[in-house]
Amino acid sequence: ELRKTIAEKYLLDPEQIPEWTMGKAFGRAGFVTGAYGKMHTMPYQAAIERGNYYGFDHRAGPFHETGEKMDSHFVAEHRDWVETIMGEREARGINQGGDNCAAAFKGFTASIRLDQSRDWWVGEQAASFVDENKDNPFFMICSLSGPHAPHVTPADFADLYDPADMILPPKPPDDLPDRDAYPNFVGLEREEL
Repeated sequence: ELRKTIAEKYLLDPEQIPEWTMGKAFGRAGFVTGAYGKMHTMPYQAAIERGNYYGFDHRAGPFHETGEKMDSHFVAEHRDWVETIMGEREARGINQGGDNCAAAFKGFTASIRLDQSRDWWVGEQAASFVDENKDNPFFMICSLSGPHAPHVTPADFADLYDPADMILPPKPPDDLPDRDAYPNFVGLEREEL
């Protein structure tokens, strides 16, 4: 039901997408173009395959999104790691996107290492693009998912710091006009957050 609501809110007819995009503009100017990571371009997770509508010569991301032609995506190349992390999320009650879920904001330590994460993989794809095009004019966007919930600590980072030594940021004032804009934290004590 939630996916249907999101689809109705965000899916656009491809004819409504503006003709000029950054990928197309730079491409027409002679640049090699690449988009790596989570883009959230519309229509998001379109059911139709549009080819190269946004004008990027190369596209790779955490999963196949927007109906755009993609060179590859993390799920296709590392399904075993994705299934591991999804199982760990589900065991903690964290929904698919990680939004509106206190457990996702609290986070957890994963069994996978940093170099098995989708952000590492996206970063490698972007770095390869730069290496391959360093002698040509290029335009690249790289958008990592990592700052997004759920906040997952890779296994190889879990013991670097003692949580007891962490200094909490200042507590926000209670009279902020957008104080109620943080429903994701409901149920979390300040120390947990």
